[in-house]
Amino acid sequence: MSMATKIKAIIEKGEDGLFSAYSDFELNDYTFAGFGDSATKAKEDFLASIREAIEMLEQDGIASYDEADFIVEWKYDIPSLFGCFEYLNISKFAMEAGVNPSQMRKYARGLAYPSEKTVEKIAKTISDISSELSMVRV
Repeated sequence: MSMATKIKAIIEKGEDGLFSAYSDFELNDYTFAGFGDSATKAKEDFLASIREAIEMLEQDGIASYDEADFIVEWKYDIPSLFGCFEYLNISKFAMEAGVNPSQMRKYARGLAYPSEKTVEKIAKTISDISSELSMVRV
């Protein structure tokens, strides 16, 4: 592959409390998925499924790929977001986003689900934080 292929992956917390990572992307009939008791473990398992597909394709002599040939773009539900980025202070993040901190903690635990308008506020806050951090030099 000459250019890296972007894979859109979704990480979600299920009703059973377990996390899954999945994508519609297929590589020679191989699909990628990951599961775990945390968002981080589901993400790691998803990345392992990419490595396994690469190995299988090489063993079968079908194609030769490298992990660097794929860039995963992660999309998180709210519990997975705060599960993967535990260093985010939920209450402070909520205040920055203009969301009630108590309600945000419920979203982070999967006990309540934000409205579309609230999801937009959260996405904007993530974008704002990302932009601000990209300007930081240490």
